[in-house]
Amino acid sequence: MLFTLRTAGPEGLRLRDLNKSVLLHQSALSRLIERMEERGLVRRAKTPKDARGTVVQLTEQGREAQRSVGRIHVEQISHYVGTALSEQELLLLQQLTAKLRAKQDEIPAFAGETKGSK
Repeated sequence: MLFTLRTAGPEGLRLRDLNKSVLLHQSALSRLIERMEERGLVRRAKTPKDARGTVVQLTEQGREAQRSVGRIHVEQISHYVGTALSEQELLLLQQLTAKLRAKQDEIPAFAGETKGSK
């Protein structure tokens, strides 16, 4: 979540767009954002062009938490995955995950789910 918001830039992400990038139901995402806001990691604001929409933005505390967690995450991935795969396999893995992310909106909902409810 922190990484997704960091890559969105200072303008943040609309709540509905953030929901597309996480594997949570809308209600669970809303509760998570509330808890993150209480901890000072994010802030919610109205969308400048549409007062009905909500934008979620990282605070400075949220950016620092993301940097700290991100460094640890990179070290762990490098340790566990980097040592198990060759350089060529790592490149292939990166290409495959990028392809999966790009096609996410085209993947039909799983039985019993509605689009966007994850």
